[in-house]
Amino acid sequence: MQSRMNLKIKKKNVIPALSVVILATYSFTQLGIANLAPDLLWQSLLVLSIIGLLVFQIVQKPKFINDPYIYISMIMLAITLFWNNQDVIHNGLLPQAYNIILYLFFWLSRNTDRWHNSFIKMMMICGVFYTSWTFICILIPGIYNSLIYPMMAPMGYIRDPKAGFTAFYGTNGLYMCIGIFSFISYLFFNPSRKRKYKDKYIALILIVGMLLSGKRGQFIAVIFAVLVCYYFYNSNKKHGRILKIVGILIVAVIALYIVSIFIPEVTTIIERFQEQTQKGDVSSGRFIMWGRAWLLFLQKPFFGHGWRYFRYSSFTLVDYDVHNVFLQLLVEVGIVGAIPFFFFIIGNFVSALNLLVYLRKHNTDNYENLYVSLSVIYEVFFIALCATGTALYQVEYMFPYFACCGIVAFYKSKLVKRKG
Repeated sequence: MQSRMNLKIKKKNVIPALSVVILATYSFTQLGIANLAPDLLWQSLLVLSIIGLLVFQIVQKPKFINDPYIYISMIMLAITLFWNNQDVIHNGLLPQAYNIILYLFFWLSRNTDRWHNSFIKMMMICGVFYTSWTFICILIPGIYNSLIYPMMAPMGYIRDPKAGFTAFYGTNGLYMCIGIFSFISYLFFNPSRKRKYKDKYIALILIVGMLLSGKRGQFIAVIFAVLVCYYFYNSNKKHGRILKIVGILIVAVIALYIVSIFIPEVTTIIERFQEQTQKGDVSSGRFIMWGRAWLLFLQKPFFGHGWRYFRYSSFTLVDYDVHNVFLQLLVEVGIVGAIPFFFFIIGNFVSALNLLVYLRKHNTDNYENLYVSLSVIYEVFFIALCATGTALYQVEYMFPYFACCGIVAFYKSKLVKRKG
């Protein structure tokens, strides 16, 4: 009888993990396999994943984590749907379904840790898969030209082997970043795990793949995010943190030089900086878009022009978005509508940092260190990409972001219970 009960419990515990696997598969295949499959198939699978999480909540009856971020996120969702939504006006309600699913995931997943291990494993698989294809496409361009590009061409992006198994090199770079974060978290922010050479080699290969993709902003954000986490992770060993960070940077530069001798393509990022400097625009057109966006903000500073207005306005230059989420929020929903987003993003980041510092100072459970460290790294990365990109408007950025916010909420709640 006891064994049957244990089997039932295990089956119930599989549900959150399976739901996250489905969500991760969709999010980590944007501008790739996901776009080649019918929308109806993905919508059905994603709805099933949310239903699975809901069923798990009902069956397990966990105590609901009640904090202000739940209510703030509800306001955020309402703004994205009803604040003079230009996307709805132009494309209808259906595309908003994916946004709703992400918020539902955030609300339903934060009460359990049953999916945490599956999430980090999916991040690892994501990184290894796209890094492998990056090497294949760059080293054997014939495979990219004859096999990959014909599949990706309908999405409208230029032929570029650096895109790997995606349509755009920036998306490919993101997926490798996701893998880098997971392996670095396992290697350096997980006290119970021995640092195996295999893991170090995989992390190094992923970093080289990231360099090959040529994404400058993402590469800088990766370095910054890991160093921020390293600084706060060592809050229980304050002496020498800065010197160690300087030492790490020096070693990284030397390692980059050595790798470039054998794989010259890893200097693509440096070459792109040089090219843009010679053209007189290091920002790749961002500064011009930011200037125009600021003028739009000044026209309606309090309530803005409407959600996703910029992508349909005549102010758009190269792409749909401003490439600065914080400025775009001010343009589209004004100061009033932007406040919940600013509060949510900054508040969750501060919570993650405070939790990591507490865990390190009190030598708590190792898995808590691992998952909270991963969350800190990704949240720093997300904020950096909001400042220079479009992270808030893309499911491939938002799913891991909400997952990391949910992880922090879970362990924060666990800590509150532990304290009494």
